[in-house]
Parts: sequence; C-alpha cells; structure tokens
Amino acid sequence: TVLFVRTKRQAKEMVKKTAENLKQPYVVTRWLGGTLTNFETIAKNLKALEKLEELAKSDDFQKYTKKERKRIEEKMIKMLAIFSGVRKMAKLPDVLFVVDTAKEDVAVKEARKMEIPIVGICDTNSNPDLIDFPVPANDDSEKTITLIMNKIEEGLKDKNDERAKSDVKSDRPTPKGSREKK
Repeated sequence: TVLFVRTKRQAKEMVKKTAENLKQPYVVTRWLGGTLTNFETIAKNLKALEKLEELAKSDDFQKYTKKERKRIEEKMIKMLAIFSGVRKMAKLPDVLFVVDTAKEDVAVKEARKMEIPIVGICDTNSNPDLIDFPVPANDDSEKTITLIMNKIEEGLKDKNDERAKSDVKSDRPTPKGSREKK
C-alpha cells in the first residue's frame, strides 16, 4: 500500500487520479495530524462515517427532523472531504509518497516515527536526509509532477501485473519429479 500525499494546489488532481487508478489511498485536502501515529482514531472516524452513510440511505433517516437530517448530512459531507482518500485504508501504508516534503513535514515526521519508508520529491528547500528515497525535482511544477506521477503509476501497474502473473503460475500444480524455474 502506498499513501500519496499532496496538499498544495499544483497537481492535486494528478496525484488523486494516480492514486485512484492504482487503487491506493491519498491525502490531497489537508494532512490530519496523527493520521499515521494515531491510526486507531482515524479508523474509528472512518467507521463513524460509514455508519452515517448507512443511516442516510436507510428508511429510518426520514424519521429524523429536517434540522437533524441537515446536521447529519453536513457532518457526513465534512467527514467525506477529510477522509475520502483514506477511506479504504484498513492498515498503515507500506510506503509514503510525498510530493512536497518541506510542506508535508508533519506527514514525513509521522512516517519516520512509525518507520514507514518515505519516497519524496525534494526541492531545494527540502532536507533529503529525512527521506529514504528522495527524488530531486521541482515540487511546484505541474509538468514535473505529472511526469513523475505517470512514471510511478506505470511502474506500480507493471509490478502489480507481474505479481498477478506469478500468483497464477504458483497456483498450478507441478508434475512429480520436475521443478519449476524461478
């Protein structure tokens, strides 16, 4: 699982699109402090959001007053804005991908504390020593971010395709006395 983080205006949509194409979690609105270090609380909020959505879809929702329904809907919209990218994240990510490591310093600190490897685009204002796999590039250029995100998407899709093929091969029984080359 790769958690993509980009909260600055430039190329927010590109990061979101890439993460959605790869079916990976993302944060593009605002980094909530404790997203990684206090993940249990985030998981509770995600469950509360699911309950609100179920309530809004149920027949019981009409039993509430107009004012109560409006409050529930407003709370649901607010939670969706904050948690929409991390809704499907059931566990801590395996890797954190940060587009602007200087601006997303809280995310970087949390990932370092939780010992999650960090891949980050490091501009001249960033400290590459904090990043496990720094990518030196201009983190404000939409073209640069688009190029990098396209390459990451391409690489992760290839990796997923290889993994799917190896899973299919491993399901086949091997004849007695022969070995499958690895």
